[in-house]
Amino acid sequence: MYYQSRRSPVLGVNGTVACSQPLAAQIGIDILKQGGNAADAACHSSSTECY
Repeated sequence: MYYQSRRSPVLGVNGTVACSQPLAAQIGIDILKQGGNAADAACHSSSTECY
């Protein structure tokens, strides 16, 4: 199935965060940059999307 998105894909080397909201993705990236793990980034990103 081919899905065409209006957004360009972004590739990462040291970590990846996928969210529907850019702000939530940025928060997840910031958590990873500060030394957090995937669970930390997921919790913070998902709580941002719910806000």
